[in-house]
Amino acid sequence: MDVNLGCQRDSEGRLVTKTHALNFVDSLESLSPEYLESLQAMAERPRTKRRLSPEIMKEVVRHLTLGHFITIGCLAELMNRNSETLRGHHLAQMVKDGELRIAFPKTPNDPRQAYTLNKPIS
Repeated sequence: MDVNLGCQRDSEGRLVTKTHALNFVDSLESLSPEYLESLQAMAERPRTKRRLSPEIMKEVVRHLTLGHFITIGCLAELMNRNSETLRGHHLAQMVKDGELRIAFPKTPNDPRQAYTLNKPIS
């Protein structure tokens, strides 16, 4: 994903854009090994267990979306889930409930769409 055609990355490997205040996790391969490891640790439960309660899935999503935008593809890969199932069962409702905010609200089906936590974790 090249949101601003500049393709600059921060020290963790997240995409820096001129159009968004938060950086983007758009490619797990671009992340520093340490940062990728921290995201994988957050996603361990859904990645290693097929069936989890919706509450646990939402908790993991909240942690993975804190402080940056993250694409559905990266979320799905980190959590070992199908992206469409993840969007349909969790992300869409979390956006509707105001828990998550999307990067491109005027074009919800944008292939570059990414999610960030809209309010602090309690």
